[in-house]
Amino acid sequence: IDNGGGPEGSHNVVVDEVSGYLYRVGGWNDNKNVRMYDLNANPAAPQYIGKFGEGYVHDGQVTTFASGPYAGKQIFFAARALGWGWGARLQIWDVTDKSAIALLGNGTWPGAVYSHNVWVDIGTMRAYVGDELFSYSSGAPTTIFEFNVSDLSSPSFLTSFTNGVGAISHNHICRNGRLYVANYASGMRVFDLSSRSEMGYFDTYPDGDGTKNWNGAWGTYVFPASGLVVVSDQNRGLFVLEDLGSSAPSHPPPPSPPTSPPPPSPPPSPPPPSPPPRSPPPPAPPPPSP
Repeated sequence: IDNGGGPEGSHNVVVDEVSGYLYRVGGWNDNKNVRMYDLNANPAAPQYIGKFGEGYVHDGQVTTFASGPYAGKQIFFAARALGWGWGARLQIWDVTDKSAIALLGNGTWPGAVYSHNVWVDIGTMRAYVGDELFSYSSGAPTTIFEFNVSDLSSPSFLTSFTNGVGAISHNHICRNGRLYVANYASGMRVFDLSSRSEMGYFDTYPDGDGTKNWNGAWGTYVFPASGLVVVSDQNRGLFVLEDLGSSAPSHPPPPSPPTSPPPPSPPPSPPPPSPPPRSPPPPAPPPPSP
């Protein structure tokens, strides 16, 4: 994207597929570092329409609500990493009217250092925030911070949970009641959100964990239709996994190649002809004359 919004780089792009808008996040130019682009007219040439922000927004998630009290609203959940008066926090923006972007609410958590990633389970209205420097600075195991965002103007910190493994949390995503987390040196971890407990993992970097170890899993994504999970690892590349316990349908096997019909059975051979009837025995000779 080079047709507006400033030349500086970005950390990520966030897309609302329903409304057709793209947001660049993570630019360092100034306080308003979220750039907005309209994809509706021509997705190959996004139209820059403006910017917003308060502090450095590192990442986010944007969604158009289909029902409920916020039906029709386009809401941007922002991981505001640092700076300008406040520290790390979760921000919630109303981006429905691009000419009047409004900050609805914000919240933080105990020991907040660097708000890196946020993902919202719309069904439960729970937001899950990752703090990339929390474990690094405190030595605590991987920790996820949970918010109640049912009131967008007042996000409420609920609790935090951990798997007890010493590693740095990076990016995560919610699917089907599970949280898939790219956790640097401990690989990709899966949490059951109903119990907030780890239910599985795939270690893409088996050379060792550690809260000061920046190697390993960088990002993860779950394809909802197939249940496939992709994990990008800085050291070992791309992994494509399948969550066999997910409620998503299993990845279907390829169809079997067509087979030719069996050849028809040969017609049965006719039975051999019956042998001709045997000739009657010759008559007995007459008795001798006396």
